Amino acid sequence: MAALTQGAIDGLLGVAAKAITDEAQLIGGVPGDMQFIKDEMNSMNGFLLHLTKTEGQHDDQVRAWMKQVREIAYVAEDCVQRYIHDMVPNEAACCRSLGALAAMAHLLLLHPKKFRRLHTGPSPEIWGPGTKIEIGTG
Repeated sequence: MAALTQGAIDGLLGVAAKAITDEAQLIGGVPGDMQFIKDEMNSMNGFLLHLTKTEGQHDDQVRAWMKQVREIAYVAEDCVQRYIHDMVPNEAACCRSLGALAAMAHLLLLHPKKFRRLHTGPSPEIWGPGTKIEIGTG
């Protein structure tokens, strides 16, 4: 009986250690992720402002890119609103949600096709607080 209890405790400790490590990584990465997202959005905004000055001279590729940026902005805005709506007063949970939001925005900006593959499902209801998104290459 003691061996079974010890096994259960070992399993719990392993899961708890991983959760604490993951949480620390998320919290530590949030400021850098948020700055990166802000810089990327500012760059896109600057380019779009430039394109506004040349309104009638856009080729098909530029129009397609502008449409994709607009759609990503709408999805990102929905993610931010969902984060604000579902934010938990607990600081650790808030940081975890913010880390998931930063990861999602990073994925949206750098890997829109991968994002669509990851999130083609019945509805975007899967994006809740604490959602973890694995970001890889490709």
